[in-house]
Amino acid sequence: QLEAGIMGMGSGGNDEAMWQQMYKSGKIDKQMFSLCYVKHNAFSREGTVAGAMTMGGFDDKLWKTPVVYAGMKRRSGYEVTLKGVYLWNSGLTVDGLRDVAAVSDWKQNVQKIDTPGFNSHAIVDSGTTSTYLDPTAKEPFEKAWNDIVGAKHSNELFEMTDDMLKKVPTVLVRLGGSDHNKELDAETTPGLAGSLDDGDEHDVLIAIPPLRYLAYFPEVKKYKSRIFFKHNSINLIGANAMAGHDVIFDIDNDRVGFAESDCSYDEMVAR
Repeated sequence: QLEAGIMGMGSGGNDEAMWQQMYKSGKIDKQMFSLCYVKHNAFSREGTVAGAMTMGGFDDKLWKTPVVYAGMKRRSGYEVTLKGVYLWNSGLTVDGLRDVAAVSDWKQNVQKIDTPGFNSHAIVDSGTTSTYLDPTAKEPFEKAWNDIVGAKHSNELFEMTDDMLKKVPTVLVRLGGSDHNKELDAETTPGLAGSLDDGDEHDVLIAIPPLRYLAYFPEVKKYKSRIFFKHNSINLIGANAMAGHDVIFDIDNDRVGFAESDCSYDEMVAR
């Protein structure tokens, strides 16, 4: 994420966010915007295509899957309910759940991280580069990850062999769903939990594939994880988890939507 200043898109009560100013001035007729981030394996400080932003709504021509919604509370940010974290040992290099149809037994390859006392408060925060989870998840997450990959999960530099890389799991974050999802088939709609476990089948699953949470440093041929366990008060669903999705902030209806996308504005215009 190449920072070049801040454009506020928050939900605070000062009416200074970009979408708030546009709505108050009549430039958009809905309190809604969407962000679609491209995830690059390399970038240039001379310029990198970042994706697409839509003000006042969304553009479904960007979508590769139907939109699914998490219920949202507007407090200090766009707050959702985090219900669980899973590791999906897919054995595939995938960009998201849309490829799951090709894996008939995929639910048998998902391991839930057992986190008693886990803090369910989470903020979807485009201004945070990485994803931060409750510290109570650290030990069980890292043990399960280490067992799958054969390497030590770390936010410091570490080495992995090609065989280890092939085993890196996709991280699934489960959010409480909104009533909109009841209209969708929970078993066949990408991004819904379905019968994954005994929770609500219309909950939302956000897929964070390996390339979105493992940063590679070619000069030393090592990796760092961008999933952290530091914040005691709240979980932060950051830009690396949002990448590869069109994320719709629907303020009028108190919900945050997720549709998988390559976020290529140029390809959308060409189509």
